[in-house]
Amino acid sequence: MHHDDNAGHRDEINLLDYYKVINHHKKMIAGIVMAASVVAVVVSLLMTKSYKAEAVIIPVSSSGGGGAISALAGDLGGFAKLAGVKMPSGAVGDADKLMAILKSRSIVENVINRKNLMPILFEKSWDAAAGKWKSNDPKKIPNMEIAVRKMKGAVKVSYEKKEKTITITGTYRTPELAASFVNYYIEELQNFINANALTTAKRNRLFIEGQLAENKADLLEAGKEINAFYHGGRVSSSEAQVDVPITTRNPEQVVSSPGAGSLVPGSELDTLISQKADIEKKIAEVRVVEDVPQQVYLTYLMLRRELLAKVNALLTSQYEMAKIEESKEELSFQVIDRAVPPVMKASPKRSQICIMSFMAALFGAVFLAFFRDYLGRMKKLHQNRAEA
Repeated sequence: MHHDDNAGHRDEINLLDYYKVINHHKKMIAGIVMAASVVAVVVSLLMTKSYKAEAVIIPVSSSGGGGAISALAGDLGGFAKLAGVKMPSGAVGDADKLMAILKSRSIVENVINRKNLMPILFEKSWDAAAGKWKSNDPKKIPNMEIAVRKMKGAVKVSYEKKEKTITITGTYRTPELAASFVNYYIEELQNFINANALTTAKRNRLFIEGQLAENKADLLEAGKEINAFYHGGRVSSSEAQVDVPITTRNPEQVVSSPGAGSLVPGSELDTLISQKADIEKKIAEVRVVEDVPQQVYLTYLMLRRELLAKVNALLTSQYEMAKIEESKEELSFQVIDRAVPPVMKASPKRSQICIMSFMAALFGAVFLAFFRDYLGRMKKLHQNRAEA
C-alpha cells in the first residue's frame, strides 16, 4: 500500500512539473499560437476561392443488337455467303469505354475549341478589350498542350462501382464555370458517340441498308432487261438468236486506271493508255454465251427478277427490324444529375485551416517549451558540476 502511495505521489509531482513548465513559458506559447492563427487567417483570405460542381451519368448497357444480322444471314443462307457477308461485332456503351472517352485528349481538345475556353483558362494572358493575347511572342502564348493539362486538372472523372455511375467533377474559381465545364464534357461525350461510336445494331442497319440499295438497283435493271427483250421481237423456243453477255464481276470492281508510275498524270498519253487498259480489262472479264434460245433467255430473266423481288422483300423487313434495334442502343449513357452552379465554395476551408493551424501551433509551442526547459536544466547541471 505504501508503494502505491509513493507511485501516486510521483505522478502528482510529474504533472505538477509539466504544469510549471507550461506556466513558465506561457507567454511564448501564447505568442506562437496567436501568430500562427493570424497567419492562417491571412493566408486563407488570400487564397483563391474555388467551387466544385458535379454531374452524374449512368451507362446504358448494350442489349446486343445482333438479332437482325443473324436473322438475315439465316434467311438468306447462301446469298449471304455468296455476297461475302462479314458479321459485325462489338458494342459501345459500357462504363469502361465511357471512362476512356471522357479521359481522352480528343474530348478535352473539342471542349476547349468548341467553347473557346483558351481566353478563360489563361485569363491573365488574354487582353479582353483587344480580343487577343497580351504578348506577341509565340513562346509566351498558351498552347493546346498546356490547356489540356489545365483542363484535366479542373475536371475529374470517377466511377462508382456500387452505384454503377460515373461522376464528373469540375473545380474552378467561379461556380458558373465549374458547372459549365462539367456540362461541356457531357455534351461533347454525346457528340463523340454520335459521330464515332458504331453500335452493333447500327452496323447491322448500315449493312442491310447497303444490301437493300444494291438489290433495288439490280431489280430495276432486271425490269429494264425484260422490257428491252420484249421490244426486240417475237419469242421463239427453238431459234437461237440471242447472244448473252455474262460478266464475271461487278462493273464497279473494274479498275479504270493502270496506275503506271512512269506516266505523267493528266497527260494525253496517260489518258489513252488508261482507256485502252479499261477496254482490255472489260473484254477479258466478259465472256459471251452464243446462240441461246430466246425462250430460255426469257425464262432466265423472269427467274432472276422474281428472285431479286423476294430478296428485296426480305431485306425490307430486316431493315425495319434493324432500325428498331438501333433505336434501343441510340444512347450509351443517361444523365442522372446535371451540373448546377454551387452556392458554397469548395476551398479554401477557412475554419478547417484555422483550427488545424491552431492545433499545430499549440503542439509545436508546448514541445518547444519543454525542449527549452530541458536545455535549461542540462545547462544548470553542467554549471553545478563545474562548481563542484
